[in-house]
Amino acid sequence: MNAVLKSAVTVLSVALLSLALVGCTSEPSPEPTPEPTATAAPAVTPAPTPEATPTATPAATPGPTPTATPSPTATPTPTVTPTPAAFEPGDPLPLDPAVVSGTLSNGLTYYIRHNEEPRERAHLSLVVKAGSVLEEEEQRGLAHFVEHMAFNGTERFAKQEIVDYIESIGGTFGPDLNAFTGFDETVYFLEIPTDDAEILENAFRILSDWAYAISFDPEEVELERGVVLEEWRLSQGFTSRFQNNLIPLLFGSSRYAERAPIGLTEVIENAAVEQLRAYYERWYRPSLMAVVAVGDVDPALIEAKIRQHFAPPPEGEASQPRAAVAPPTTLPSYAVPDNAEPIVDVFTDPEAPGTQVTLVRKVAPETGRDVVAFQRVAAQELAFMMLNARLFERGQTPDPPYLWSGTGRSSFVRTLDILTYTIVSEQTGTERGFEALLEELQRAARHGFTASELDREKANLRSSVESAYKQRDQQPSAGLAAEYREHFLTGTPAPGIEVEWELFQAVLPQISLAEVDAVAASWTAPGNTVLLVLGPEAIDPTGGDALAAVLQTQLENADALAVEAYADTVGDVPLLATIPTPGSIVEEEQVEAIDAVRWTLSNGVTVIAKQTDFRDDEVLFTSFSPGGHSLVADADHVSALHAASIARGSGVGEHDSVALDKLLAGKRVSVSPFINGLFEGLSGNASPEDLETMFQLVWLYATEPRLDPTYFATYEASLRSTAETRPTQPDAVLY
Repeated sequence: MNAVLKSAVTVLSVALLSLALVGCTSEPSPEPTPEPTATAAPAVTPAPTPEATPTATPAATPGPTPTATPSPTATPTPTVTPTPAAFEPGDPLPLDPAVVSGTLSNGLTYYIRHNEEPRERAHLSLVVKAGSVLEEEEQRGLAHFVEHMAFNGTERFAKQEIVDYIESIGGTFGPDLNAFTGFDETVYFLEIPTDDAEILENAFRILSDWAYAISFDPEEVELERGVVLEEWRLSQGFTSRFQNNLIPLLFGSSRYAERAPIGLTEVIENAAVEQLRAYYERWYRPSLMAVVAVGDVDPALIEAKIRQHFAPPPEGEASQPRAAVAPPTTLPSYAVPDNAEPIVDVFTDPEAPGTQVTLVRKVAPETGRDVVAFQRVAAQELAFMMLNARLFERGQTPDPPYLWSGTGRSSFVRTLDILTYTIVSEQTGTERGFEALLEELQRAARHGFTASELDREKANLRSSVESAYKQRDQQPSAGLAAEYREHFLTGTPAPGIEVEWELFQAVLPQISLAEVDAVAASWTAPGNTVLLVLGPEAIDPTGGDALAAVLQTQLENADALAVEAYADTVGDVPLLATIPTPGSIVEEEQVEAIDAVRWTLSNGVTVIAKQTDFRDDEVLFTSFSPGGHSLVADADHVSALHAASIARGSGVGEHDSVALDKLLAGKRVSVSPFINGLFEGLSGNASPEDLETMFQLVWLYATEPRLDPTYFATYEASLRSTAETRPTQPDAVLY
């Protein structure tokens, strides 16, 4: 349980070098989200790029053993791709047809989906359209406090019984593992086994009590008050300082600016039981709640359980007064004001983990729910993918202007989306890096993109969605539940991967250069712009004022930058120019203990292959030999630690990293060298249809590894940047 701000605050404090501003509410999930997952209105995410700042001591790849080594799977029968359906532009996007959904007589909404990943498990959620933004001034922090109290006694579960029960059925309990509070919502969730009818019954009793019957026992309130205050205390430090600086810049005079979910200590310290109950009774109303159930369940049985536990008589058995049929609760909306002039802020802090510049453009959320809107958002995604590819390419030049870059669009709060354009630089490179970012934005806005760029990113996007479609039966329940929660909270379409795949096949050919160029042209529009700079105090000894003035001037003069049209250089050299002479299998043996086969090749290499049905579009492999950096001389140890990372970022054979990305457009394949303490080797994965490419990459890494001096210089600068800030990081003493 935690009041979480899924924004730059959290992301930057943990990993500065990722795209910072990605929203305002966290959606922690007990299981990894599906990968890749297409969304109905696809969220724009940065194109894959190398890590911004390689860590000084990269995590070692686990030393494999022959019986546990992930091995290439046999190629399964290819998935038959259906003929794309015909869509009209005005067609509304439907809800996933695999979902059973409805509304009870009291207004509560439900979503149910049978899904067998993982088997004999279910993910159950109670979603409330109420978060910290709905608090009155004297209630600041109570939305989060109420969430805590849900685990400290309800009508049918006294005190710690819910926590004890969750742990007794194999669940985990802790911060963000069972609930979270954001600006606009509060979400509770349970992961339960489905092979026990009593557990299923108790789970719905718990969810129903959270919705209608939290006790707010005075003794438990006093005990939990200390827990919430300790959570606040632990959040203090760089994260809270950055948060307190960031929120007013983005929200201005909006109510959101004063409603951070963690709240005010004076409110938490003094809130009476009656105040907690008042917030709960005001906003935990059936018309503002949804139950989401996804897992290895019978939808008809789950629908009956929801009616039994959440609907009032005669439809169900929820007899609490608050479960009764009543007029729908009106949910207020709080707009974020525009800013006509750009806001520039330089935030320096002795514990800042790096130097980052993020240009933010505030935009209205996408409200379209039809095919036209789907195509519009797909075009936005393609535009960002092309921009990210250009920025990555510029970052691979000699003496690059920045160490890392990333751009994209994301939701922030219910009434605001943000476009973010981020670069990470050395401490002395802020101005140069920002100018390079502005140049690339102006280049795209004035000259647009090229046909070859668009074709390449269409292939990449299509490949990603196709992979999700092929693995539609392996989507984790937690990821699907998150989609349906978002559908309830914001109306974001969730048509299901089958429909999404058909939609992408229909709209991608229709997206023109003019459409993506129009997206790029909007990136330099005036207004609603905030420039955020974060770094250690060394980036500006004046406290930030001098640097802010320089960056302000750069931003105001961006239209005067001289930029030429981008020239897309695409070589005609194949990935592997000469196919090697094949060897042969000289010995074959069945390994019955693990249902695998062992081959000995004519060059002495041993191969262990096992076919599985875990993923329909993925073949995994690991190759290794005994050795590792434990065998090198002391003088070479540091070089051995970083050698594989440098090789990964340098490209392979004749191809640098930029050329390699272009060559592999539309392919689902990854191969990486590694060196750990006891082994060295290669690992990776591929779609079955891209196995030939995977093996060509294996051959190239084994026979023609590339060490690019340009990438080495960038890598070295990244390490230097990390080393400069390391002494200021309190946790650095622990590792």
